[in-house]
Amino acid sequence: MPSRVAEAARDDVIGAWDAQGRRRRLQRFVRIVLSRRELRDGLLLAATAMIVAALLPDRTVDPWQVLNPRKLWFLALLVMAVSAVGRVALHVLGARAGLLLTALAGGFASSTATIAAMGGLARRNPPIARALASAALLSNVGTIAQLAIVVFAIEPALLARIAWPLVASGATISLVSMAVIWRGRGEPEPDVAHIAGRAFEPRQALLFVAIVATALVASAAALEHLGPAALGIALAISGFADVHAAAASAGQLVGAGQVTLDMGALGIAMALVTNSTSKLIVAYATGGRRYVLALVPGLVAMVAVFTGAMAATGGAAG
Repeated sequence: MPSRVAEAARDDVIGAWDAQGRRRRLQRFVRIVLSRRELRDGLLLAATAMIVAALLPDRTVDPWQVLNPRKLWFLALLVMAVSAVGRVALHVLGARAGLLLTALAGGFASSTATIAAMGGLARRNPPIARALASAALLSNVGTIAQLAIVVFAIEPALLARIAWPLVASGATISLVSMAVIWRGRGEPEPDVAHIAGRAFEPRQALLFVAIVATALVASAAALEHLGPAALGIALAISGFADVHAAAASAGQLVGAGQVTLDMGALGIAMALVTNSTSKLIVAYATGGRRYVLALVPGLVAMVAVFTGAMAATGGAAG
């Protein structure tokens, strides 16, 4: 019995010591890595996320049943969260590595939101604009990966039809991103100790959400007037808001036998084109002319390779 009591007491001491050590490491991280303003912004973001989300209705509020205020708010939070995480990563890992890891992870949630967040940082911090542009390009790897996941979940046969175009376009955007990073390898590491602006800018996030909401309403209105027969046009319009939703719709139609594999694949290609166009619009609105021009070659190459591979595999299949 005494030995068990002693072991329990020892475990309690070790546990308290470990907890105290973790608490000291956290305090050291907050004190050294984060400024007082960044810490205040982070707490404000967390509080705002809970309060506003609780007040917004979780239902559509428009005649076309596409605008859900709570979902749009979460999209704005995603933009602000990516910006805030990127800010912390800049301090911890440096400008290049921190931004690249943040953008790659953020791209799997929303490449467009990541591009918007990086654009806001680029507008406020021109010295690291090149690093931000390369990170924004890399976030498109998430777009391609998510397309494969969504299509596979809905209709595996359609994934088989677009597998080569997805691989080719994903490799292309990865290579372009790496080329941009390689080109800037000789440049001195930007000084991240004096990054301008806040950890996140609510106005940038709300601007992004306004663009997405406009695209959603325009897509829904166009679908109502065009009808489901105009599949390619309908999916292209939907792609302005979300290429993955357009791909899911194509997969459902193919699975139901309403359209052929080639028609579904063509619809996804058109949605990718319009989605990339939407990303450039968001990039210009948030980051300005120099930022969007840095993204144009990579996005154009990604789309061109996808559509070219689609044409080649279509011809082979025929």
